[in-house]
Amino acid sequence: MKDQPITPPVATQADAVGHLLRRSKRDEVPLAKTFLQQGAGRIRTAGPLAALVRRRAERPLDLFLLILAGASAAPFDIKLPSPTWGRMIGLEPTPSGRSAVSRAMRVLDDLQLIRRARAGNASVVHLLDESGDGAPYEHPYHRGESYLRLPHAYWLENWHTTLTLPGKAMLLVALSLKEDFELPHDRVPDWYGMSADTAARGLNELIGHGILRMNQTYESAPLSATGWREVRHYVLQGSLRPRVRDRGLATVVQMAVGE
Repeated sequence: MKDQPITPPVATQADAVGHLLRRSKRDEVPLAKTFLQQGAGRIRTAGPLAALVRRRAERPLDLFLLILAGASAAPFDIKLPSPTWGRMIGLEPTPSGRSAVSRAMRVLDDLQLIRRARAGNASVVHLLDESGDGAPYEHPYHRGESYLRLPHAYWLENWHTTLTLPGKAMLLVALSLKEDFELPHDRVPDWYGMSADTAARGLNELIGHGILRMNQTYESAPLSATGWREVRHYVLQGSLRPRVRDRGLATVVQMAVGE
């Protein structure tokens, strides 16, 4: 009887992502809030996230968050073959899959979020500042910058494959704000460079999945046509609710809401 050919065990998307996260030796990913919003006081402009959303660049966003998760220590770079990156964002190891990875990397390179270099059959990806200014990456804490924390549960509970691009974008916004936050849809274009429709779809998606809870109340508004206004407060729920909140941006947003 001939020996049966041995079929090698092929790692799945979950296997690859899980290994990357374990190797980072942490359970949250820091992300400077300049990725979402830049400026000071009431003068705010959109960060690179808005450009990704406008371009419907979901794969580049997925890839960037994984690079941030994996490049967790100085010199903040990571070396992996293209098919491995493809596996982690759900692509097959085919020529079209490799091309899709290359296009996603190019988007991040164009936005000055990463810098790439060849190393044999793999690429070395160097993180750059999340603001997209092309500066070398440094942990936002050491730069004295406010940052959000994306829990590893985002990947371990498969939210990276469940949520749409608007849901992912608004999750990052929610993580950047205080625990109980107000976010009028019509102010999102000014604050984050994304449409009110994107904000509404993303927030409703998070509510539908139980990631956000919405509390609706009403308050007096003497100069409005009705004399009152609807107020929607949102609270993150479950494992995507960080243990420690960074309230740096929340003060600015709440000041703007109160105008």
